[in-house]
This record gives sequence, structure tokens and C-alpha cells, in this order.
Amino acid sequence: MASAHIEVTGTASRTASQFRYFVDKMNQIQNEYGDLKAVMEQIALGADYASLGASLGVTAGEAETIYAIYQSMNGEINGAFTNQLVSRCG
Repeated sequence: MASAHIEVTGTASRTASQFRYFVDKMNQIQNEYGDLKAVMEQIALGADYASLGASLGVTAGEAETIYAIYQSMNGEINGAFTNQLVSRCG
């Protein structure tokens, strides 16, 4: 079976360089998202948004909103097309 990997070195043109940077940054964002998600889940365990709020420097209500939005981002950041782009071109 042929390789599905697409090598973009970033040296062919400015567009190639920008694309290479984008793929690398998306990979970094996915990793950082997962790390922060795990920490936030531990801080907010049992719906303890007061502790999460203290950690973030916001109110418990604001922390609950941030937590809900952040958790909802998982499908976007780790969606099928994002994962495919990072894995095939990363």
C-alpha cells in the first residue's frame, strides 16, 4: 500500500512555509489542548467551578462557562479533518 504521508518541507515557497508552520502549530495546539483539558478536568472534578475559577482568576460562574466552552472545542480541535491534516502532513 502506498504511503498516505504528504511531505511539505516549507522551503519551496512562502505559501509552503506558511502551510508547514500552520500544520506544526495545529499539532502543538492539539497537544496543549489535551494537556490543559486534563488539568481543568481535575480541578473542576465534581463540578467544583469555584476551584477552577480560583485557578483561572475568574468567578465560579465564569469558570463554568469557560469549562463548558473549552470542553465543547474538543470536537473541533480533534475533529477528523484536523487529525487527518496533522497526521498526513505533520
